[in-house]
Amino acid sequence: MKRGLVPTAVSEETRADCAARVERLRSHLLEAGCDAALIYGDVSRAEDIYYLGNLCLFWNEGVLVVPARGEAAFATKLSQRSQPWMRAAGTIDAVRSGPNLPRLIGQVLADAGTPARRVGLVDRDWWPCAVLDTLDESLPETEFVDLGDVVRRDRVVPDERELEALRRLGRVAAEATNAAVGLEGTPGERIAAIERIARSAGMTDVFATAESAADRSVTVTATLQLQHLWLRVGRSIGGPLADHAAAESARVASALRDGASDATLAAALSADAPGDVTLSAEAVRHVDVAAADRSERTNGDASLRRDEVVVVTVTAAQDGGRASHTDTYLLREHSAELLSGVA
Repeated sequence: MKRGLVPTAVSEETRADCAARVERLRSHLLEAGCDAALIYGDVSRAEDIYYLGNLCLFWNEGVLVVPARGEAAFATKLSQRSQPWMRAAGTIDAVRSGPNLPRLIGQVLADAGTPARRVGLVDRDWWPCAVLDTLDESLPETEFVDLGDVVRRDRVVPDERELEALRRLGRVAAEATNAAVGLEGTPGERIAAIERIARSAGMTDVFATAESAADRSVTVTATLQLQHLWLRVGRSIGGPLADHAAAESARVASALRDGASDATLAAALSADAPGDVTLSAEAVRHVDVAAADRSERTNGDASLRRDEVVVVTVTAAQDGGRASHTDTYLLREHSAELLSGVA
């Protein structure tokens, strides 16, 4: 169950947080004129469901059903033997198991007495076609509408408890990357150091990389997950490209604030880098760190908002080699709080 790191009990604080998040989703439903919302998840993208119900999809797939009025329920292909730990670890008491998700969804809506005239699909573009097709067949009288990334839009601004968890992630990530870049070893040994430190600290998942450039720069990156939260740290040492990346990262950090964009960050880069060195900077919201194909990068005119958490990577490239420096920040009105710099 996510490598043994699924909690076996739920605190009252977590229950209250999840209940408040579900209520916010219901307010979005009422605005959209929907009778219910369906949130699909699998092991590759389960953060919305974890955010709303503290459920970790360690395998298979499922759909969280949130009626505009009534009890939320989780429909999953996982067997019934999974239900006891799901109820213990999550805040969703109603769990239904079976091989046919659309049929389970119909049963949940019927049991809740919820009309299925108009149902909203959260992030419809990321639903598997096979599930969407059978959903239309199982509920032919239902109008399905795309609610877009309505849950994610709430997730991008963390609350105080989430911020404390992100700061903890930052401390662990900084310790792990500092240890890895300080090693005189192979890329595999550096990655192993990150894995050992991060997993010993109870991280839910860990993704680590280590790569070398022709100028002897070594870049080590750690991406850590704690429940539905993500944070990334990257450090480079050992060569001119690493020095450029670190120096430019400090310049870019000074430009971070409410309203900043990739264009803002690019403008902060030094104009006097050596002619054959290419500098770049990009920002990705922390909720998108786990899936590069879903990243909503700021791309010029799209601005970051105050109180969002963003991952900023500055890269120096030369002759096909690269070194990068990555940190995670909380945006304030006129500055940014570094979440990942102190071990």
